[in-house]
Amino acid sequence: MHEAISRVEYKVVEEYNNNLHQKALEMNKLFETIKITARILEDESNFSGKGKEYFTKKLNEFMSNFDEIYKEIENCVIYIAACSDGYQAIDSKVAKDILENLNLSELSLKQSTIFH
Repeated sequence: MHEAISRVEYKVVEEYNNNLHQKALEMNKLFETIKITARILEDESNFSGKGKEYFTKKLNEFMSNFDEIYKEIENCVIYIAACSDGYQAIDSKVAKDILENLNLSELSLKQSTIFH
């Protein structure tokens, strides 16, 4: 396993996941601004003709993709959080079982005479 991958900590994963969620929320705010612009563009009194048709079509295509991407990012955020919680629970259970089986109060190299 690659060394950098093997040393990832849960708090780092959670921090990255929170950052991803914040970026998705920022993206959604931007999307709301784009929707307002689209409504202004669709108003015949503001803009008309072939240019309006072209930009309205492009904006609608963009907005449909934008919403889908936002939802996928948020689904990934939820999945990553669930995986992290699950792995932490497993780690906690394994550590607890090891401590119980070895009759130790905590895991520490200080308790070993091999490393002194």
